[in-house]
Amino acid sequence: MYSRECPADLKEGISSLIFAAPRCSDIPELLAIRDIFEKKYGKDFVSAATDLRPNSGVNRMLIEKLSVRTPSGQIKLKVMKEIAKEYQVEWDTTESEMELLKPSEELIEGPQTFVSATSLPIKPLPRQSAEPNKQTTR
Repeated sequence: MYSRECPADLKEGISSLIFAAPRCSDIPELLAIRDIFEKKYGKDFVSAATDLRPNSGVNRMLIEKLSVRTPSGQIKLKVMKEIAKEYQVEWDTTESEMELLKPSEELIEGPQTFVSATSLPIKPLPRQSAEPNKQTTR
């Protein structure tokens, strides 16, 4: 059982260590510290920091640095150009620029076009009898 509530002046630091522990698995000491804080402050406190619940106290910059995000199209293109330059590869970037720099579709809005199901090419399945194991005799 936990002994008391985490002091307000230590909450950000402790919550941030707890948040970092599973994301920095190459530092086993962080997992040990997380277990100590779990015994001291309880599972709810630890899960609030790990799951980033509101008012968990985890440092915003740490969240940003440890979050997994794919690089933007501009960054990808820049790196690819640098690699091509370094290895002296002649490369027409026009097609890649169009692909990497096109605006991404907003997933929350859904598709921009709708295709009717009746216009899809569907091959009809061969008819089967209602009783598949029954042999017919003539």
